Amino acid sequence: MAEVLTQLRKVVGDPNVLSGDAVHADYTHDEAMTARPVTPLAVVLPASTAEVSEILRVASENHLPVVVRGSGTGLSGGCLPVADGIVLGFDRMRAIREIDTENQLAVVEPGVTLAELDAALAPLGLIYPVSPGEQSASLGGNVATNAGGMRAVRYGVTRHHVLGLEVAARRVALPSPFLRGDFDSLLAEGPRLIGLWETNRGCPYSCTFCYWGSAVNTRVRSFDDERLHAEIEWFGKNRIDYVYCADANFGIKSRDMEI
Repeated sequence: MAEVLTQLRKVVGDPNVLSGDAVHADYTHDEAMTARPVTPLAVVLPASTAEVSEILRVASENHLPVVVRGSGTGLSGGCLPVADGIVLGFDRMRAIREIDTENQLAVVEPGVTLAELDAALAPLGLIYPVSPGEQSASLGGNVATNAGGMRAVRYGVTRHHVLGLEVAARRVALPSPFLRGDFDSLLAEGPRLIGLWETNRGCPYSCTFCYWGSAVNTRVRSFDDERLHAEIEWFGKNRIDYVYCADANFGIKSRDMEI
């Protein structure tokens, strides 16, 4: 596993990959009473979404489980490590990026604690109403567990206060259902099909009436031209009468006119 640790250090820097005796006991458990501490292969501390994505890439390529950790205050065992896995800790992602008083909206990184957010809001006469009972809990952990608490009777639980998430994931290829042959058996039966087609997924905008762009900093993922041209050829070869584009934003990219 030395090679894996080397790859992780290239992503976040040497001081931000902990392994062996360098793993503090706090990283081996949360506050679940019946759980036993487990020392992971490594604790990795990213400072950005891009670094989180790279950590997930390394883990995926090496078939390693990943457990995400906020402050470790949970009672459900949600951040208990796996012995041969990676703990992805948000200790370094604790920035409050924006507080919009007019819309009563805060944009925070997942490691920000409830106490830190409330301290920033207090001078503005505002509070974050969710209070699960531990103010050192992180916002990311609250989202992961949909934390509630005594104030939930009046203000609701975490999910009632989340307007968007920036999600990092291991990006994998999405095969074309047309070129892969998913519809070959239907075509053999003879019906004339309608093609529902995508040239990209996601949207760069955040319109209130549309879910596609509701997440913060949503990225557009475009399918490559070679694939799209092959799909167009497939539609023609199989005599598909109508093709409807299912993109949320078809027409905003320069290549759309060519398509």
